[in-house]
Amino acid sequence: MAQTRAARTPASMPARSIGVRLVLALTLALALAGTSGCMVMDELDSAAAKMPTTAAEKQKKKTESAPHSSAAERLAAAKRMVDERSQKWWSEAKTMTPGESTAGIVSCRLPEGTKFMSTDDCLAQGGSPVTGRS
Repeated sequence: MAQTRAARTPASMPARSIGVRLVLALTLALALAGTSGCMVMDELDSAAAKMPTTAAEKQKKKTESAPHSSAAERLAAAKRMVDERSQKWWSEAKTMTPGESTAGIVSCRLPEGTKFMSTDDCLAQGGSPVTGRS
């Protein structure tokens, strides 16, 4: 006959085995608790070191980041930027014919003139919507 071994239950485990496991679990918990926030604190410290704290430091950082250029150069750069944005907008602009109105957008007759908006907005402002469809 084959001998069967009784299953180990917590009640049948020796006290020494439970004590060893408890010590290992506590040691692991303490080790992990000590290392979990290190990365966060390092990030906070490095961010605090990078931030200017006085007005003089802020002004110094601003002058370092801005290229030394004259007012005329800055004005020319701003005009170029406006021209580039304008050209981009005009390249994407579309002309709508009377038959291809955008869904939901209507001509709204208001006391101060005609505006284009959604039907609900027109009614909320006391206007009369004109859908353009006869």
